[in-house]
Amino acid sequence: MRNFDIFIFIIIIILLLCSCRAVEHKDENPEPGTCPLPVINYDYNPQKAGAEIVQRIDAPAGLFVTWTNGHYYMVAADKIVIFDIQNGEMRIIRAIPYQLEQLCPEIEITKEFLHSFGIVSFDDRFIFGLYTPKIVMRFRQEKSIAEKIFPQLKPGYRSFYGILSLNDDGSQLCFEDMTSDLTDAHSINAMYYNEIAEQLYIGEIENSNRVDKRTVCYHYNTGTSYFEKQNEYKIKNIGYEIFITDKYFITANYGFRYRYLVDNQIDIRLLDELDKLRTVDLFALGLHYPPLSVFSDDDGNIWLYEREYDSETKQDKYELLKLKLLE
Repeated sequence: MRNFDIFIFIIIIILLLCSCRAVEHKDENPEPGTCPLPVINYDYNPQKAGAEIVQRIDAPAGLFVTWTNGHYYMVAADKIVIFDIQNGEMRIIRAIPYQLEQLCPEIEITKEFLHSFGIVSFDDRFIFGLYTPKIVMRFRQEKSIAEKIFPQLKPGYRSFYGILSLNDDGSQLCFEDMTSDLTDAHSINAMYYNEIAEQLYIGEIENSNRVDKRTVCYHYNTGTSYFEKQNEYKIKNIGYEIFITDKYFITANYGFRYRYLVDNQIDIRLLDELDKLRTVDLFALGLHYPPLSVFSDDDGNIWLYEREYDSETKQDKYELLKLKLLE
């Protein structure tokens, strides 16, 4: 009997240890008080972060920013913005409005939850990706209508996912069919197009647990108007978001406990090698939230597009942050 009691005691200890397991890359909500939250230090510490912020630029609210083919591009919930940076300030060159409601008048999309996974300028039009997390759409009619009028919805999901096309003059917003010669479009969560080399880089989710990723390079054949697969690179066990530039493959890794963010960093890799080059701890840069996007300019500088909550104004503050990686 004593051996049996010892056995039960050991099982209980194991279960208690498992209940306080390491942070996983998913949103959990266990009983409060069972596993205390770690104390996070937001003090600016470049040495700990592995990088320092060398420039801060105020920016408007948006979903995604990148640099490609000589310009900065921003995706917002209702427009595409082309801009430049001069004397430490954003200079808007042009804003091209669009109305997402045109594509789905029967469905109301909660724009506060919209995200973007990239934008490319291609053949006098913009191609950009938009999505919402699950359960953030409200249907004006019965739910079953969704798949009939909105075939681009992921099967079984009440969320929006679409790769959209918008003409350079703001006309003809539609779902883009360029991915018909690529892999499963619903697995794409990053894209970057190099106009000079005519190469399209696609970041994809490799499996259902969302931690295995790959980047696929396609060459655009102007004769056939098709994208032809060239190379494929795979990485296992990396975080949530992928950001691709002409030089880097960058992943944002973050984790939650009790719905609180307790892990926040980016891993930087060279695009064609994918061996980890550098990790930057964003908490040690004084940042509380994951980046909306990460990109690099022609000089190879890493930039963050960040949204932080300003406790003084009680509003969100958007910034472009230029980083210098430390040795």
